[in-house]
Amino acid sequence: MVVFAASLGMPREACAALSELDERINSSSLLGVVSQSHGRELVISKNPEREWNRIKQSIHESGEDKNPWIYLYAMLFIALHFTLPAYRKRGLEDEIFTDTMRAFPRFVCENKKRYGNYSFDREFWAYRQLALRIFRIGTLEYELSKDKQNAYISIHIPSDADLLPESVSTSVHSAKEWISNYFPDYRDALLRCESWMLNPVLPYFLTNESKIVSFQRLFDITAVNPDSEDWREWVFDGSSLPIELLPEDTSLRKAIKRHMREKGEFGNGVGVMMLDRI
Repeated sequence: MVVFAASLGMPREACAALSELDERINSSSLLGVVSQSHGRELVISKNPEREWNRIKQSIHESGEDKNPWIYLYAMLFIALHFTLPAYRKRGLEDEIFTDTMRAFPRFVCENKKRYGNYSFDREFWAYRQLALRIFRIGTLEYELSKDKQNAYISIHIPSDADLLPESVSTSVHSAKEWISNYFPDYRDALLRCESWMLNPVLPYFLTNESKIVSFQRLFDITAVNPDSEDWREWVFDGSSLPIELLPEDTSLRKAIKRHMREKGEFGNGVGVMMLDRI
């Protein structure tokens, strides 16, 4: 397990914590039983969230959830023993698997930046990577999604995404081709995105050369969610400080802080990507 984690770029401190778990957990333990009984279902289920919650409940009942690294350990166990074989069974490339699973060390490193120590708190989200719902293709992530009427593809912007126009273009075109080949039900699906980067006020206080503005121009903005505070997480590293105390050490932070003082809200934009603008 530790070798796998290290191969993804997991920090040494996190690998050490996983190694301690590895020394006392084996396939006959409760975690092993839980992962083997529900791990396969998580990968193939139409409701992977339900399967992950079952795994969480079993781990909680065992008392193992007192260890702050147990959910990362369980998720990496499932990735290696169930998600990777599912990729190979479908003929999906190992490279896409590895790029997608690198979300786990990214999450751990994001917490180091926010809180000063390595930790993992994204189990509520990362089951999607395990369940072949989210794929990292180039600089962006793509989630196979459905509402009551249509299939669509959700675009997610990782914290390490390169938003240079050429990088975004390469990613989108590669993703469309790849998804069409392996998931033909999504061949004609719209690409949607909800992000603070799509807030339509941004072009008014960022330059035309801004990568965020260039990215936003690829979308038709269809709605704004004014109540979202994603900007706090992604612009201010999750700070809950009052507006007046937020840092102003970048032009973006300064602009959003000024906007919040004046308008009192800065939410997410929701948009549909226009492929003819790529």
